[in-house]
Amino acid sequence: MDYRQHAIQIFDFQILHLQLNTPLFILVLVLILMASMHWLLFRPVLRTLDGRRGELDRLAEHTESERAKLAMLIEQYKRDLDQVRVEVERVRQQGHAAAQKAQEQVLEQSRQDAARHLQGALAELQDDVRQARATLGRVARTLAEKTTQRMLSA
Repeated sequence: MDYRQHAIQIFDFQILHLQLNTPLFILVLVLILMASMHWLLFRPVLRTLDGRRGELDRLAEHTESERAKLAMLIEQYKRDLDQVRVEVERVRQQGHAAAQKAQEQVLEQSRQDAARHLQGALAELQDDVRQARATLGRVARTLAEKTTQRMLSA
């Protein structure tokens, strides 16, 4: 009996008497505690983490699709911008050509007005020259007559 008693009582620390059934009981309690913690604590936390990971993956896919859409929109914007630039350049060139044509018309009208004004001034000048010649002719005749009269009367 002493041997059996000794086999059951593995450790004998003066105050703490540890028997064979005590470690088994503690092991069972630890396993029950671990199982209950697994079911009550770890499983919901792992489920929440998996849900978050799934949500993060879904958001990452959504982000990638939005980035792809954004890249397509940027490319479309660039194409549209190039088309608008071409159209603006075409309109600018048309405007420039129209402005040059209008400028040429204004210049031609100004030339015509200047030519008419010059013709009028030349005609007026010719009239003035004729009048001056006529006046000079009268004055010369008058002077010749007076000179002739003085010479003859002297």
